Amino acid sequence: MTLAFIADIAKRQLVQAFCYAYRPILCKHRILATDTTASWIESAANLKTEHLLSLAVGGAEQVLSAIERNEVDLCVIFYHAIAPGPVFRLIQPILAACDRYMIPTATNIATAEVMVLGLDRGDYAFRAAPGS
Repeated sequence: MTLAFIADIAKRQLVQAFCYAYRPILCKHRILATDTTASWIESAANLKTEHLLSLAVGGAEQVLSAIERNEVDLCVIFYHAIAPGPVFRLIQPILAACDRYMIPTATNIATAEVMVLGLDRGDYAFRAAPGS
């Protein structure tokens, strides 16, 4: 399975703690992340991560394109929901595409934990089905 990660700078510690805690599960899967987020994941959890561009300079489009090519199975987007700023404008099309293509998406730690535990149990087999 391929997971896409995007994290606002205000969520740096959260994405690092999450990836460190779930490293035994995440290391079995392909991880795509926008540039700075990828660096945070690698430094905290020592996970092999494919670097995309920074969110604001093309990374959002790269994630969106990967979703549209059916190359993303799960998406984790940690952003500052109370004061989302310009990041929210960039992630809105990604969130919409995840809904359109039925890609499980987490925007908070509680949902991300449920999602990654489901990943470990094999709950997302439907993503590998023909025509998914």
